[in-house]
Amino acid sequence: DLSGVTQAEFFAQAEAMVIEAMGRYAEQTPRLQHRLFADDAARGLAFVDLCRRRYDIVLMNPPFGKPSKPSLRYLRNTYEGTWKDVYAAFFERAAQLAPSGLIGAITSSQFLHTKQMLPLRKAWVSAKSLRAFVKLGHEVLDGATVDTGLSILANGGSNDADVAYGDVSACDNLNKHEALRDWSGGKGICIYRLSDFSKIATTPFAFHSNPILLRLWSGPDRLQPHVGRVATGNHTFDDERFVRLRWEVPPELIGSRWRVFEKGGEYQPYYMATPLLLDWRDDGRELRDLNTAKYGSEAQVMQSSRYWFTPGLCYSHVSSIGFGPRVLPAGAIFSSESISIFPQRSEHRLPLLGLLCSTLAQDLVNVFGEYRKIENRAVSNLPIGTNALGKQANALSDAALKGIQLVQRLEAMDETSPLFVAPDFIVTADTTLSERDRICGELQGIADSIDSVTQSVLHLPPETLTPKSSPRSTLVRQFVYRDVPDRTVGSQTVVSFCVGVAYGRWQPCVAGQDVADSLDFSPFDALPSTPPASGSVRVGEGKARREILVDDVGHSDDIADRCGDLLEVMWG
Repeated sequence: DLSGVTQAEFFAQAEAMVIEAMGRYAEQTPRLQHRLFADDAARGLAFVDLCRRRYDIVLMNPPFGKPSKPSLRYLRNTYEGTWKDVYAAFFERAAQLAPSGLIGAITSSQFLHTKQMLPLRKAWVSAKSLRAFVKLGHEVLDGATVDTGLSILANGGSNDADVAYGDVSACDNLNKHEALRDWSGGKGICIYRLSDFSKIATTPFAFHSNPILLRLWSGPDRLQPHVGRVATGNHTFDDERFVRLRWEVPPELIGSRWRVFEKGGEYQPYYMATPLLLDWRDDGRELRDLNTAKYGSEAQVMQSSRYWFTPGLCYSHVSSIGFGPRVLPAGAIFSSESISIFPQRSEHRLPLLGLLCSTLAQDLVNVFGEYRKIENRAVSNLPIGTNALGKQANALSDAALKGIQLVQRLEAMDETSPLFVAPDFIVTADTTLSERDRICGELQGIADSIDSVTQSVLHLPPETLTPKSSPRSTLVRQFVYRDVPDRTVGSQTVVSFCVGVAYGRWQPCVAGQDVADSLDFSPFDALPSTPPASGSVRVGEGKARREILVDDVGHSDDIADRCGDLLEVMWG
């Protein structure tokens, strides 16, 4: 009689009867194979029972990574939002096993920010289930180098949407348990609201960011669409074939066949004159045809082409130092490694550049993840609107313009730059780095000034918010002295310039020459096709340019003698 018996009760009784029968069968059968079968069947039923039960606590250290091929189809069908990484599917299954209980897990911490884990984060915010997260750091799991975290979730029965956060990653593994005990006792706890995360695009769990900073996203303003457009550029798929350095190309072809190509590069905010050119003969027909032949479309070659040649701002997609926005001059094609920003109004370019060069801007970008790659979505979703740019616009513009002019002076002393005028030792009339020292000091002052103005623009009193990123002023030296081996100008720089003058590539200069007059153009103007230092026919004291020089002491065209003569002319 099964009337009044629930499915759970029936299965529990049936399971017990089947297991008992299996046990009797195993005792009575003389054949080993039959006994092993009975034992396996009993274990299988016990496993089914474990899967059917619901628990108060599920504690786990699940596997991570892509699903194995045999399990892929099952996981995609069963865990539609979390199948891309196995541990995310384990989280979803754990929530089914403890629908009103607690879940504890040590896993990779990638789910905090990655795009593919967005469904998992949204589910936790919707259910208000995440209660605590502790950053454990690296080398916690045997043999795994991933950055790990400890998550605690509670399902059902609570409207509390606060999350406790702690960081014990700095402790060595032998002392982590002590740090965790202190944290659970209330030491070093930081409280976040899950609702604050949900207002940010991609719902990043930005526990490394200040909770006060996260509330900036509660307003409606976003850089895109309210201020302008953030655009990712093209791919060549064959840089060796289509990309050249300026000095590899005849100057008369720059601007026609060969177009200025902005392709990211090293950290240098405010301004960087790219030395790269892209072969764009016949509107890029060869490059477009190659892409079509390979991939059936020219879309990736022409990506964001509607914004090409337009002045704006840009930043390197990949940087190990930090977010370094700078000018994108007119006349340039930009690649996917130089993500570009085009304000709707030209008067917003300079104040936006100033604001984005602040330390707080780095903190805002880091909300989307502390990675070497700074994605398009991180910048396009910054909580910046036209109202913010209108406040202190003059101060931000003046600081940005001064920063541009100072970095252009650095470019003017770099022989590989399109803005090259003369090396350090000509500009300063000595062998010290006095001009770089002066530029460095001024840029550090500008960075501190921008930081102060940005705090005011975003209504963040300094006493309530200290940026977590390195102050931009501390990063200045890394690009001001990047190519200088020591405190004096190396002989290589001197000899290289003299050889260039001897061959007529550069004009001879007089020591102490100011470079400012040669850089008198708008920061958003197109780069010159030839550097200001480009040579004329006459070289030195009545000695004409030569196509070929010799290494022969006493010869009239001896390269060492020619360089010595030039040093006398330029240096006295």
